[in-house]
Amino acid sequence: MAAQVDHETKSNAMKYVVLGSINPKWADAPDERIRQVHAKLDQLQIAVDAVYYTQGEVDFVEILDVPTAEAMLALSLWYMTEGYGHLRSMPAFDMATVQAALAEAKR
Repeated sequence: MAAQVDHETKSNAMKYVVLGSINPKWADAPDERIRQVHAKLDQLQIAVDAVYYTQGEVDFVEILDVPTAEAMLALSLWYMTEGYGHLRSMPAFDMATVQAALAEAKR
C-alpha cells in the first residue's frame, strides 16, 4: 500500500498507524494485491506516509493520512472482505495535538 502524500491537500487529514496482516494466498501475488489496494486508497483519498514490512505478529506497519474515520473503516472492511487479510488501525496524534487536548482537559 503506497500512495504519494500531498501534504497541502492532506493537511487536515487524520494520521493512523495501521498494523496489517496478509492472507497467505496473496503472499505470492503482492503486485496484484498492491495494485488493487492503491486503487482503493485513491478512491478513499487516503495517502500513505510510510510503509514497513515486518516479521512477527504483523506483516506490515503503515502510517496513513486519512480524511475521515469512516474512510479508515471503509478501507479496513474492504481489505478484509476482499480476502487480503486484516488491518488494525489506531489514530495517531502529534505532540501539538496532545498538548492542546491536555490544556482542554485541565479547563
